[in-house]
Amino acid sequence: MCAVKSIINVQVNSAEFEKFYNKFEEYQKHLEAMPDNWSEVGAAGKKTTAAFAALFGEMASVADSSNEIVKALNLASKAQKEFHKSTTASGDSMKKLVKDAEKLSKEIFGIGKA
Repeated sequence: MCAVKSIINVQVNSAEFEKFYNKFEEYQKHLEAMPDNWSEVGAAGKKTTAAFAALFGEMASVADSSNEIVKALNLASKAQKEFHKSTTASGDSMKKLVKDAEKLSKEIFGIGKA
């Protein structure tokens, strides 16, 4: 095989290529740092997930407490309704008792007044 020899000398302005090459090297450095950046993003995501899990745990606890309060209020409301029924019935009985007592006293003390 024979060696190839250049016949024409060509002048090349490499300034633009050097600019491109420098930018490309900078880009390569940024690419190499990306896995570290992504791992930082992943760690921050895990912390956020843990914080949300704790928050939702607290919210669930508050919801459970609220449910217990609602149950207690419902029981208190039922007890108050039963108390109202009992006192109303007792009041009606007392009114009837007063009428019957008045009637009885008229009958007893009214003997011979007619």
